[in-house]
Amino acid sequence: MLVAAGSIASAGGVALLRRAWNLPRRKATANGLAWALLFAGVLIAGAGQGAWGVAIASLAAMTLAAVFLGQAAWTAPAGRVPAASQRRVHMLPEGQEPLRLGARLMTFVISVPLAFLAATFAAFALRAGAGALGWADADANVLAFMAVPIFWALLATILLLETRRMRQWVWLALPLIGGTAATLAGGSL
Repeated sequence: MLVAAGSIASAGGVALLRRAWNLPRRKATANGLAWALLFAGVLIAGAGQGAWGVAIASLAAMTLAAVFLGQAAWTAPAGRVPAASQRRVHMLPEGQEPLRLGARLMTFVISVPLAFLAATFAAFALRAGAGALGWADADANVLAFMAVPIFWALLATILLLETRRMRQWVWLALPLIGGTAATLAGGSL
C-alpha cells in the first residue's frame, strides 16, 4: 500500500514540476512543492518496501517524465540548427604561437596519473576514518575502492579548471598529505 502511495506521490511530483515549469513566470513555491512531493513519494515507498519501494516509486516518476519529454519533443516546432560557436578554447595555438607541448604534457601528467595517485591517498584517508569509526575491514575497503573514481573525477575536474600551475600542485598536495597523515594515524591498510 505504501509503495503504491509513494509511486502516485512521486509521479504527482513530476506532474506538478512539469506544470510549474510551464507557468509564464517561475515560482519557487510551486517548484519547491513539486520537489517535496517527489521526495516524499520516494520516502513513503522506501518506508513500505525499502530499496525495492524506492525503485518502484522512482520508476513511476521517470516513466511519467519520459512521457512528458516525448510529448514535448513530438509537439516542438522544427527549428534551425544554430551555427557552431567560433569561440576557441586554446586547444591549439593561433598562427605562429608556440605549441607549448611541455606545458600540455605537464597538464596531462598532473590531471591523470598524479590526480589518480592523490585520489587514492584521499581514499586511504576515508578508509582510515571508517576504520577509526569501527567499520569492519571489508566494509572500509569497499568504501575506499568506491571512493577512488569519484575522488579522481572531482580532482581531475578541479585541476583542469585551475588556470595556475601552483594551485594545481596545491590541489594535488592536499589529498596526498591528508591521506598519508590519516593512514599513519589510523593504522595499516
